[in-house]
Amino acid sequence: MRTCPSRLRVPERTALRVLALVMLWALLPAVWAAPAGADPTDDPSLDQVVEEDEKHISGEPAELDHGHVDIGPRLRDGKITLHARDDSETPVWRDMDDIVFRIHDAGKITLPDGEDYAFTGAQGGQDVYAVPQVEVPGVVWLGWNTQDPPLTEEIDRGVTLRLVDVQGPGDFTTFLQPGNFEPPDLLWDGQNPDPRELWVDLRTHTHANWVFTEPGEYLVALEVEAKTLDGTVLRDVQTLRFAVGDEASADAAREASWEAGRGPEQAQSEDSAEQPSDQGGTDSDAAAAPESSEEEGGLGSTLLIVGALAVVLVAGTIVVLLVQRRSRAAQRAAWEQDEGEDRP
Repeated sequence: MRTCPSRLRVPERTALRVLALVMLWALLPAVWAAPAGADPTDDPSLDQVVEEDEKHISGEPAELDHGHVDIGPRLRDGKITLHARDDSETPVWRDMDDIVFRIHDAGKITLPDGEDYAFTGAQGGQDVYAVPQVEVPGVVWLGWNTQDPPLTEEIDRGVTLRLVDVQGPGDFTTFLQPGNFEPPDLLWDGQNPDPRELWVDLRTHTHANWVFTEPGEYLVALEVEAKTLDGTVLRDVQTLRFAVGDEASADAAREASWEAGRGPEQAQSEDSAEQPSDQGGTDSDAAAAPESSEEEGGLGSTLLIVGALAVVLVAGTIVVLLVQRRSRAAQRAAWEQDEGEDRP
């Protein structure tokens, strides 16, 4: 009587299960990993819809000291303009000249000890005034978006936001806090004369930390630059006005003027020196929109994943072959044993 050979197939089934598990674990990092160029502030709480017909208010002074506000470019009649989308109640777009952003003493925070935030111009343990990256009751929540529908339909890929100049009693910085114990990501430094450009993809909504080291009135000049699908370069410069601290005057911030040769005048003189063409964009466009590098990064990630899967498949094949060889050897031994027992 011969032994049933089916019991010798168990190792083969086990090897296949092991191979399937190995392949699953190899695929999980690709599933969990963020795509190349992912925004570190990607958060469901930032989801919003901007409608084309939202009301635009002009010539109405406003002091914004709470609620959600975004700086954003709008495109109308071939002209791009930076406005503020005030979402503290029903969303409305306001002219920048009408607005003063108020940061109350409730926005004061104490910097942690160490050098991680020395770029703000303040020392660890020192109090600063901050518009935080996450919403805090009683403090204006200031961010930016590129979600205006005509903008998303007529602009090529995204816009460049450029910090032109800062004027005030203290230092000003804007930075992102990525989380996961990573260091802060400095975006704009009001004390650094080097180019301070930020590329923003279309349909983006982002909030960051805006930090002021001293109370008082501040002027912050921002420029937006974009290129239409037909290659026309569009620009606009606006001044953000801040009254920092309870004692700061909103009227003084609204009436403050730039010193000669600073602020929007500086941006206009620099634009004239560049002599940009209406077609083809400027040198900053190539640096600001790293489309090819993102594509290369995505291709590199794909090749790494494919290579890893190939290694897993080869290793799994070797495992199966070895198990099958052992299975066949055991099967031959069992048959030889059965034949020996059948002999008289």
